[in-house]
Formats: sequence, C-alpha cells, structure tokens
Amino acid sequence: MPLVSGCIGGQRRLPAKRCAEIANHLYSLAENDSCHLPAICLSRRRSYLSMCRNYGNPAIDLIIQHLVDWLENIRVERSRYVLKSAIAGLVATSLAASFVHAEPGREDVTVEIVSRYINASEAQKGRLVGVQMDVDFDAKIPKLQKQGKLQALRNISQLGKISYIVRSFVGDNAIKKELIARYMEAEAKAAESGSAMTISTDNYKFKYKGSMPYGGRTVKVLQLTPRKKLVGLFKGELWIDAETSLPVREIGEFVKSPSVFLKTVKFVRDYEIRDGLSIPSHVASTVDTRLVGKAEISINFTNFAVAEPAGEEVPTSDEPAR
Repeated sequence: MPLVSGCIGGQRRLPAKRCAEIANHLYSLAENDSCHLPAICLSRRRSYLSMCRNYGNPAIDLIIQHLVDWLENIRVERSRYVLKSAIAGLVATSLAASFVHAEPGREDVTVEIVSRYINASEAQKGRLVGVQMDVDFDAKIPKLQKQGKLQALRNISQLGKISYIVRSFVGDNAIKKELIARYMEAEAKAAESGSAMTISTDNYKFKYKGSMPYGGRTVKVLQLTPRKKLVGLFKGELWIDAETSLPVREIGEFVKSPSVFLKTVKFVRDYEIRDGLSIPSHVASTVDTRLVGKAEISINFTNFAVAEPAGEEVPTSDEPAR
C-alpha cells in the first residue's frame, strides 16, 4: 500500500462519474467469463479501503465496500491468481483515472474557451474585409523535380470575396496552373461557402487538451473532430491565444479529399495577432496525390493593409496560365 499511495500522491479526488466507471469496471472483472473470485479476508478488505482513502474521495470507499461485501458471498472457484489480477486491475484503472482527470471541470473549460473563440472570431469579421496583403507562393513536386515561385496581391472585397493579382512567377508553368492556381481557386470557393466550412459548433466537436507557451504567448489547444465528413472540414488542432481568444495556429488533415486524384491533404496555418486581429502569416500544405506522389506548397503573407482598387484577377485552373 505505501507504493500505491506514493504513486497517487494522496491528494487527488475523482468525480462521481469516474467513480461509477471504476465500479462498473470492477464488476465486469468479476462477471466476465463467469469469473468467480474467492472470498476476501478481513485484511484484504482493509487494504482495499485503505487504498481508496488515499484518493480522498469518500464515494470510492462506498463503491469498494459494496464490491467487497458482494465478493465475500461468492464461492471459491478460482485460484489466488485471479484475485491478484482483479486487484491489479483496480490499481491500474484508478491510477489512470487520477492522471486523466487531474484537471476537474475540463468539459466546462472547453465550453468556455470555444464560446470566447467564436465571439472573438465573429467580432473581427467586419475588419477582415476590404483589405489586401502580399502573398509569396513556393510550390514543388519533388518526384517530377518541378517547382515554381509566385508573388501576388491578395484582395478581400467588402463582400468577403477573395481574388489574386499575379505580379511575378518563376518556374515550371505546370506548378503555376496545377498547384498555385488551384489553391487560389479553392480558397475563393471556400470563402464563398460561408459558414459551411467555418470552425464552429455546428461543424465540429471540441475537446480541450491544455495550455502551453507559444511565440511569447500562452495558447489554449483544442482538439477538433468534424461532425460530418465534408470537403473543407478537417481533423486536428486549433491553438487559441489565451488573452484575445483569437486563433494563432490550425493543424490538421482534411477528412474528405476534394478530388479523386488526391489521397490526403495535410496543412499548418499560422496567424499573427495585430491590433486585435488574427491575420494569416504562413500556410504549409502537403498533398499526397495518386499520380505524381507528394506536392508541397508554402505560402507567406505580408503587408496587411486596407485594400486599394483591385486590378486584373488571377486566372483559375480552367483558364490558360500566363
């Protein structure tokens, strides 16, 4: 028992829900495959109760005492080895529970963080239209030894429509048409889809994973799980600035490929928080294709400002690349 109490620390408390789960686990140990445990002597009973009191949770005492009383009435049909296995299961389950639930009220924390994030995102929407920024694309298909670099001006109209004006390109024309132009087209369509692809409670389930320092800030990390398998939704993580509740990073993999020619699409999106706004700063994406292997694209965003009158827009992938 000193070993057990030393591992646990003698200060942890388990919520009532977890207590019930432990009880169900212990009952299943006794019932599985008609397993009948031998009678438990008084000293063993005291060990059970002593161990549970190390958690400082009276509910566990009642659960174990009930279990012990029940087991004492079972006929001896198994060896001492089975009893030891049951005790080992109790220790392992309780230890795991103490560490997993070391932070009480985690579900409540998740709801609060998500609510603040959604409110902050909605509040900045009106300030992210009628703006522009410089964009540098660097894309390549290693297997084909093809690459290209493109510089453009990215505009977001007052209606939220995204368009690009190409300033320069160096490299293989296939990279421009098949990678960069297709990315621009997909982003424009995503912007037009509105709430269908946003990070919201309608589209995702959230789970708070904890906080950590990042880029001179403290960020809250949320695990995202899409509620439906739709193009544009991803499974991964959302990192939120603890002070402003604005996003600073999104990491994930799309749950549904936008094309039969693509196997997987993984990405990392970084944001810079400036003057109360979360502004795109960098995107790195790796696409695993069925025909040419992996394709990589890296995008840097700079010089965020109020938009000037737009010029000629970049062609989509269906138009000839210039």
